Amino acid sequence: MDQPQLKPVLPDYANCGLNVAASVLRHFGAQTAQAGHPAVDALLAQREYKNIVLMLFDGLGTYTLKDHLDPAGFLRAHTARQMSAVFPPTTVAATTSIESGLAPCEHAWLGWSLYLEELDRIVDVFTDTDSVTGEHLPGPVRAVDRLLPYRNIVERLNETGRVQAQIVSKHGDTHVDTLEELLEVTRERCAAPGRQYIYTYYNEPDHTMHDLGMLAVGDLVRQIERQVEALCASLDDDTLVLVTADHGLIDAEQVPLEQFPELMAALERPFHIEARAAGFFVRPAYRGVFPELVRRALGTEDFCTLSAEEAVSLGLFGRGAEHPRFRRLLGDYLVIATGSRSLCMQRDPHPMVAMHAGLTPREMTVPLIVAHS
Repeated sequence: MDQPQLKPVLPDYANCGLNVAASVLRHFGAQTAQAGHPAVDALLAQREYKNIVLMLFDGLGTYTLKDHLDPAGFLRAHTARQMSAVFPPTTVAATTSIESGLAPCEHAWLGWSLYLEELDRIVDVFTDTDSVTGEHLPGPVRAVDRLLPYRNIVERLNETGRVQAQIVSKHGDTHVDTLEELLEVTRERCAAPGRQYIYTYYNEPDHTMHDLGMLAVGDLVRQIERQVEALCASLDDDTLVLVTADHGLIDAEQVPLEQFPELMAALERPFHIEARAAGFFVRPAYRGVFPELVRRALGTEDFCTLSAEEAVSLGLFGRGAEHPRFRRLLGDYLVIATGSRSLCMQRDPHPMVAMHAGLTPREMTVPLIVAHS
């Protein structure tokens, strides 16, 4: 790997959100092939908590906390350790790992857009739309749910009969629209009879950072801190509350590939997965020279190019029983951002300001916060 402008941070699959999920699964007797997180295992061994709450704030990475919060404030003062994100450090891959207890290579939900060969389309997986045309795909079930199904942690925990598990979010089995609603539902569930596992997801500060940049969310991050602190103050001491993030973000300049005709000629279709972790399907005649084409077009300071085999050998997507579609989904090469530039196919008149999915420390480092124990 070439030396980039910002030293890349590789994922650590012994110290990430996936391991936190594995600790919870194992604690309640559900099977998992993934290692638990040692810090969480130690907490769960200390006592039999009635409630375990795992709160994920999208984009609330370690550097976002440092940018906007006092070191003596609630969230930073309660940070037990720093963790790695999974790769790519993006919401689709990371939240699916936490919600499934599977590594990205096992669940194959690799990023925002995936080329699904059965449909011969690149699909935005969460919104079920064609990434190129914007067309919403027909049918009652999302394409990704049909082609890449997995059993989530809630189903697996509830089957043990030892805990009542639920996901609280805009998209979970317990639907909420605001942070206030999320916190209130969490408080109510903690007071309910029986043991509870509550996983909550909130889409900020990621949503705002995409639009305004990594330094524009101070008020929002401080609001999150105040409200989480108030929630924890209202809970009994039989509740463990962990707070983490799926990834961080970095302000990035977009590089349109349309300005490099020689590189464009090598592509079978537009890239997929993520702008900062781009998967390329390359025409056979160009496969041997593709890394050199990328180097001539983009340089080596902000990007590294790996064959799919090299990426898998490095363990970027974790270890485990690979999903049957995983390797085909990768394509031939990955071009991964290691600096402050990102790829796009064509110039975007309204580009995102802050982005994620690359291997910079800002994107790859997330906190494990023990907010209440």
